[in-house]
Amino acid sequence: MPAPLPEKAPVPEEVEQAPQEEAPALEEPESAAGTGAMGAVVAGLVNSAAKEGVGTGLGVASGGEAVDVKQVSRPPTVLQQVLPQYPRPARSQGIEGLVLVRIIIGIDGRVEPESLRIIRSVPELDAAALAAVRQWRFSPALGRHGRLVRVIVDIPVQFSLK
Repeated sequence: MPAPLPEKAPVPEEVEQAPQEEAPALEEPESAAGTGAMGAVVAGLVNSAAKEGVGTGLGVASGGEAVDVKQVSRPPTVLQQVLPQYPRPARSQGIEGLVLVRIIIGIDGRVEPESLRIIRSVPELDAAALAAVRQWRFSPALGRHGRLVRVIVDIPVQFSLK
């Protein structure tokens, strides 16, 4: 059964850049449950989000600024993803949930580290989601004029103990 798409996040008037944080070291990391299926689900959600219009709602900005995923002719696709490591304290407390991470994918297909921003938080899981998504690699997005563009994408990271 396919996972439902996350609800559209509220749109800020301006793009805020969260201060860059170092992810805290996780004690004896364990992979998030359902890692095999999770990879396919997350990759599908990124591509599905582009098709369904789930994104930031931010308009096109000129001068090489990032555009919304809905405004590109070819959205990015996941080439390499790092699955999150379930933090041991969260696992032992039975904490589950969805962390929604907003990123900007550069024209080289890499996540721009300063762009990472939590849109939907589960505080005990946020650092693990950020640490994983920071390492993802994508095919670059192609703009409507045939040029590579920076693109804003929301990545849902589901943590489940089942």
